[in-house]
Amino acid sequence: MRVPQDVSLVCDDPDPAFAWQVPTVAHIRWQAEPCVRRLVRWAENTAAGRADQRKSLAKAEFVGGGTIGPAPPTARGAK
Repeated sequence: MRVPQDVSLVCDDPDPAFAWQVPTVAHIRWQAEPCVRRLVRWAENTAAGRADQRKSLAKAEFVGGGTIGPAPPTARGAK
């Protein structure tokens, strides 16, 4: 299989090694720390028997790269 000719690739975490990749890797840039803090708070509340169903949002940015390709003709309905 070839990227992006046969399959598109998107990583959910940036990695410093992406700077060396050809083609560049498409990825989502986000800060994990706020999500980890929220998860820890949820675990503490749950362990203490307190209901915790709060929702939190994380800012994220899609960083396009050379690993995203067009869908093949057969996937678009062509014969």
